[in-house]
Amino acid sequence: MFSGIIIEKNKQIEFSGKMTAAVINEMVRNIQYSFPVLYENKELEKRVTSSVIEIINNIIFHSADCEGKIEIINNTKHFTIISSNNVSATNTVRFKKHLKNIKAADKEKIKELKYNALLETNGLKKNAGIGLFEIWQYGVETNFSFKKINNQLTLFSLESTIKK
Repeated sequence: MFSGIIIEKNKQIEFSGKMTAAVINEMVRNIQYSFPVLYENKELEKRVTSSVIEIINNIIFHSADCEGKIEIINNTKHFTIISSNNVSATNTVRFKKHLKNIKAADKEKIKELKYNALLETNGLKKNAGIGLFEIWQYGVETNFSFKKINNQLTLFSLESTIKK
């Protein structure tokens, strides 16, 4: 078992610390192990797993220090994924605007925004900011907030709900 991952079988998985590719791999493995309901619904498994991967990648690429927290909760009618990480204050305004644009868009507009983000980065997915486009394309309901910590850092929180 990966150090730092807390598992309550059928209920939740939680990790707090430095986000890495190894954390992504271990979280995916634990999602498949911890939530037997996903064995029965491969589409749901794909949406939960893909959302977790995108959220952790978001923390890795956009946090001030690659540190963050992610929690996956199995509720009766849905899964909830809650994440938080520090974002530099200088990036907060741009990030907030980006998220509001995505959240306000319909599926066709999201595809267009995603395509434009890829064009802006010459097709490089890394740091293109497309991870959240992916989550919205999966039809995941999301809410986000920003809380100023100090003049250098803001706490970004994202709550995603995936209906069963």
